Order: sequence, then C-alpha cells, then structure tokens
Amino acid sequence: MTLEEATALAQAEVDAKKTDNGGEGMWAQVNNERREFNKSEYDQAVIDSANQKMFEANDKWAQDRAQAYPSQIAFIEAYTEKEILGESAKWDAYVVDYEKVRSDNPKPE
Repeated sequence: MTLEEATALAQAEVDAKKTDNGGEGMWAQVNNERREFNKSEYDQAVIDSANQKMFEANDKWAQDRAQAYPSQIAFIEAYTEKEILGESAKWDAYVVDYEKVRSDNPKPE
C-alpha cells in the first residue's frame, strides 16, 4: 500500500463520518462542551488514519511476529537439550512453532 492509497482510503472513511455527509460525526470535548471536529481536526484524523493504515500494511507483521515467537527460554531449553543431551523432541517442536509464526505473519510483498 502506498501513502497515496492509504490517504485516499482514510479520506473516504473520515468524509463518511462527517455529519454534513450523513455520518455520526467525530467529536471533541472542549471546556465541558461537546463539539464536532473542525476542519483542521478532520484533516489530522485523515493523516492519523492514513499513518495507521500504512503501519498495518507495511510494518505490523514484524510486531506481530515478535509477540508471537516462542520465548527465548523455550529456545534455550530446546537447543540445550538437543546439543547436550542429544534429545531433539523439544527442538523439533520449537522449530514447528517458529515456522508457524512466520507463516501466520508473512512479510508484505
């Protein structure tokens, strides 16, 4: 996804939310008064939404992988048992889990 594509998509979503277009609006609470976003706040909402879409399309996979990988302790235990004790059951299970994370969270093309 390019920045232009993300911005166009975000602009369409934000425009659909505006009360002028029949949406529910986006609201701010200022001095105990609720008011609809002004133009600059709607513009910032488009920028923020486009940035989020770019992150999800291009970078989120890395964060998801990092959170889903088996722990370092699991790696150390599996590797140690394989190298020192010659038992590969934990290592084989670790490799399967590791590869599943990679396939479940592919790099974007």
